[in-house]
Amino acid sequence: MTDLIKVQALTAAELLKNFEVSEEAEEHLVPDTAPEVSINQLVDAGLYPDAIKLLAHGLPKREAVWWA
Repeated sequence: MTDLIKVQALTAAELLKNFEVSEEAEEHLVPDTAPEVSINQLVDAGLYPDAIKLLAHGLPKREAVWWA
């Protein structure tokens, strides 16, 4: 995956405060790293809905609305 330059959060933990992921996804998260790491882990595990949620919460509001 390419760099997620629009994601403003420094760590996945910053984004995970705002929503919950599935129990299965929790084991693939790396909260203290860049959100991209957790997103890639979730995609690799086939947990696309959780990866999409994490990405959507990381985008600036305007871009998230455009993307939706």
